[in-house]
Amino acid sequence: MRETHGADAVGTLPDFGNWPDSADRYGSLRKILPYAKAVHAKVLDIDQDLNHPKFDLARCVRITRESGYDGYLGIEFEGAGDRIESVKRAVRKLTPLL
Repeated sequence: MRETHGADAVGTLPDFGNWPDSADRYGSLRKILPYAKAVHAKVLDIDQDLNHPKFDLARCVRITRESGYDGYLGIEFEGAGDRIESVKRAVRKLTPLL
């Protein structure tokens, strides 16, 4: 049975996309990733060539790995266009980075 209380029961849920443009996304991720229990790879828009114009997905994954995080990376899509196709593109983009 998983423990639901105590020091190890509380952590962060970093999300690559939950930062305003004025924030230091990458520096902020570095600060909270050591406490992560899970991580969201938010995809706002991703084109056919797997470009993500809002922020650098590869850099976010690199920071996540450097933090020592070795858990699940959930994909969360919040862009325009076909959701299923966009998530498939995100999988194609993120898989080689892991």
